[in-house]
Amino acid sequence: MIAFTAVLPPWTQLLLFHPHLHGIVPGGGLDPGHTHWIPARADFFLPVRVLSEVFRGKLLATLEKALDRAEMPPGRDEDPHSLLERAAAQSWVVSCTPPFAGPDQGLASLARYIHRIAICSDRLVSLHDGQVTFRWKDRAHGNAPRCATLEAEAFLRRVLLRVLPDRFVRIRHYGWLANSARKRLLPTVREGLGPSATVAPSPPPVAPETWEATLLRLTGKDVIPCPRCGAGGFLIVEAVPARAEPGDFPRRVRSP
Repeated sequence: MIAFTAVLPPWTQLLLFHPHLHGIVPGGGLDPGHTHWIPARADFFLPVRVLSEVFRGKLLATLEKALDRAEMPPGRDEDPHSLLERAAAQSWVVSCTPPFAGPDQGLASLARYIHRIAICSDRLVSLHDGQVTFRWKDRAHGNAPRCATLEAEAFLRRVLLRVLPDRFVRIRHYGWLANSARKRLLPTVREGLGPSATVAPSPPPVAPETWEATLLRLTGKDVIPCPRCGAGGFLIVEAVPARAEPGDFPRRVRSP
């Protein structure tokens, strides 16, 4: 039994809808009885041609079942079964390569799709006259830096393309990494990998950044000092809940 983690990043640098799949595959697997670890060769794991044919067959078979069960609406222009037959006759290209800069770089690259939003603040250039300008990398020309300008409504529409449809998830684990098997099989995997599989201790928890500190870091605007004298800071006397009736404060407090 092998395993892999698949990540679904559904957008491009221009925030266009482009669903594709990235995955991380460990270099080995468990024997059929799930009793010991079988490592892969250092220069070979799976035949890419076989992987391409198996992936094509399984995906098209799943689509055909969904059509037969009426879970997927048929197209308007052409019979969907004939489209599947044409797709099956084509050669599919599957890329299976080691990360160029090592496993740490590969994990960091996938993490950007998982734990970040569709576009970071550093890429936003301006908002002027209802138009948003942002930076993007032109992959077709050596990651050359470019700028794109969109109407604010069109920009928001592209950002919302990151919201996945129902029953879609951004991360899926398969094989011995699956949620149903990981707790049972992971100790066997670690035992087979030896001391190198020792789990690193988790870093100590870090207190979350306050909104005042975040605003200062992003805009350079410090909202803590008094806007009149510039000295001291504001002191919270009482937190008024939303939609509460206004009332007198219990006491007066001077600004420190």
